[in-house]
Amino acid sequence: MIVGLIGCATTYQSVSHTGGFSETQLGENMWRISFQGNGYTSEDRTADFALLRSAELTLIQGYRYFIIIDGSQSTQTNIATIGGNTSRTYGSANTIGNTTTFNATTINTTPNIYMIRKPSATNTILMYKEDEKPEGIVYDAEFLDSSLRSKYEL
Repeated sequence: MIVGLIGCATTYQSVSHTGGFSETQLGENMWRISFQGNGYTSEDRTADFALLRSAELTLIQGYRYFIIIDGSQSTQTNIATIGGNTSRTYGSANTIGNTTTFNATTINTTPNIYMIRKPSATNTILMYKEDEKPEGIVYDAEFLDSSLRSKYEL
């Protein structure tokens, strides 16, 4: 059912036609994680899901902490127009006797214009073991994973 698919914010999932997360390993402990939302996904939810995937991947890789060395958020805006001025011409032509007959029908409707905003967030992270915790702003992957899963009831 299409209405069910387009009526909901992107869920926490691997990337699909409705959005989701993806990642690329850039080094032994360095990853780039992206989350793409759909037209119903808020920017905050997108940023949170990029953080959640960062925490989850950190734990999967056997690390405890991570830092974000580069992060970005963006929004792609598309405009969809449905309806609008439509002209249709029906008729027949008879060139014998120089007679041409046409019936023309013009339907003028006001178009529906929709702005579709699709937010995305990307984090490039470095992961650290329990005994390697660096100074500065450091995310505890276990805490963040638990906190965000609770927030979104995952």
